[in-house]
Amino acid sequence: MSNTFKCVILSRVMNMAFDGIVLSRVTELLNETIVTGRISKLYQISKYELLMTVRAQNENKKLLVSIHPMYARVQLTQLNYPTPDFPNALTMFLRKHIEGSFIERIEQVGLDRILKITLRGRNEFKDLVEYHLYIEIMGKHSNFILTNKEDKILECLKRVSPSDSIRIMQPGITYSYPPLLEKKNPFENKNVEVRENDLRWCILKLKSQKCEEKRQNRNVWDRKGRDTDGNDRTIPGL
Repeated sequence: MSNTFKCVILSRVMNMAFDGIVLSRVTELLNETIVTGRISKLYQISKYELLMTVRAQNENKKLLVSIHPMYARVQLTQLNYPTPDFPNALTMFLRKHIEGSFIERIEQVGLDRILKITLRGRNEFKDLVEYHLYIEIMGKHSNFILTNKEDKILECLKRVSPSDSIRIMQPGITYSYPPLLEKKNPFENKNVEVRENDLRWCILKLKSQKCEEKRQNRNVWDRKGRDTDGNDRTIPGL
């Protein structure tokens, strides 16, 4: 699959419901495209959106993260977005910590709408450090959270105070997942072969029933003395 085709697929995900299954396919494509890449630039292009330039596979790729209440998503894009002339405080903080870092892993949390990106880079003392980016695609509760290796929140795109929710999103708080539903992941099901056999049996059963219906229909005449195939079945002398 060409990189251009992958970008086209990812750029159109906003036209569909961004559920866990869609995120699983996006995760797969991101792993094929930008893992081991280096984050060379980061911009906050709107209240809800971050744009990162990732140098991977000898070319620059643009990763867009949106926590918009209606259009939250994560995707690669080929569009040229206007960028602010002067970075705000959040952008400067994120650049300080993750610009120059390498993307080590991209993984989805179960089949939920949470993407975890593990980064490795160096701090101002040139020590090797690990950061985690959590991207939650959950409608009005969507968020972008940067944590250290111990999952202590360093910063987030949308801060949540105790007065707004019991799940606090503030620097210094230990990040925790939101309440997750018990979902079965069809991509990790060990009984796929059994399910395929069951599906094959259902198809054969439907085919058998269809053949039986056709056989019975051949014996049914309509009022004009023709069967369902249109052949004249009129009995001479009647």
